[in-house]
Amino acid sequence: MGHCRKRMLSFFITTGCNLACDYCYVDNDTIDEQGRVIRKNQTIDLEFAYDAIDYFLNNGVPSHLRFFGPGEPTVRIDVIKAIIDYAKSKSGLNVTTELQTNGAFSKDVVEYLAEEMDIIWISSDGLPIHHDAHRKDKTGKGSSRLIEKILHI
Repeated sequence: MGHCRKRMLSFFITTGCNLACDYCYVDNDTIDEQGRVIRKNQTIDLEFAYDAIDYFLNNGVPSHLRFFGPGEPTVRIDVIKAIIDYAKSKSGLNVTTELQTNGAFSKDVVEYLAEEMDIIWISSDGLPIHHDAHRKDKTGKGSSRLIEKILHI
């Protein structure tokens, strides 16, 4: 069964992100009348996700869950955990999981992901010199070294 023929339930977890890539298409910020930055991060509603899982599992579709953007899903690892726990409680251990991520997260997150995810896709812009030119953290520092450490774990 090829990648394009998978039958899965895909979740856009959040528009929030821990990086500040120069080509990002997600505009999470707006400015109010006083010039203050207002965050517009949106996160999936858990009740909506649970309803989708119930429908998904009650209609004979294989129980494969996919987590991805437009933001970085792992900034709301609590939501990912809740969705996986709910799906497993409904279907036993017959849930497979997949994550599309920028790979920039803590050791605690990578340890959880290593235990729970069947497939992890990490976005990269190539060699560190190219990657770091575009994929910077919120302080303007390139993210390739952090991702390299995560890959070794």
